[in-house]
Amino acid sequence: VEATRWSRARRWADHTARWAFGRLPMRTIWFHRPEVQATIDRLVAERTFDLVHVEDNAMGVYRLPKGIPSLFGEHEVRTPRPVRWTAWLHDEEGAYRGLLDEIDWHRWSHYQRTIWPRYDLIQVLTERDARTMERIAPELAGRVRVNPFAVEIPPLADSALEEDGTIVFTGGFLHPPNVQAARWLAGEIMTRL
Repeated sequence: VEATRWSRARRWADHTARWAFGRLPMRTIWFHRPEVQATIDRLVAERTFDLVHVEDNAMGVYRLPKGIPSLFGEHEVRTPRPVRWTAWLHDEEGAYRGLLDEIDWHRWSHYQRTIWPRYDLIQVLTERDARTMERIAPELAGRVRVNPFAVEIPPLADSALEEDGTIVFTGGFLHPPNVQAARWLAGEIMTRL
């Protein structure tokens, strides 16, 4: 148990140092694994591929083989915005966390403009993301494709199975927009209902 704690603390310290002294957003650092790059390099040396498909912006940090058509799946285009000089002072997580989040937000613009040109096609999930990408990197407009969510809506549930006073909110809570949405639902919407 102690070795596991030490390993986690060391990993967190390494991530924090890479973030503090680099230009990458924390999410890309957090999900980066050197063994993934080693696997990519080994597979490219062993066989031939027809397409490289990279899914999610955190994966954009890996070095990819040259000369193979590539597709990048961008799940969330971060819109550049002016610095919020004082908004972070009132952050729910505390001023320190708010300041770090503000700094991190502004790293996305550079990161996105760095990784997108590496791909032949870029897939986004909404027209809004496509328009935002085209504003950020107009030279890439011809590479952007919208592939909306293809979700089959199930039939209505049996209302006899409903439980009064129960709501299910599904989402990965390491993803800040999901945390904000859950808080907004609980603090703003539910209090009015």
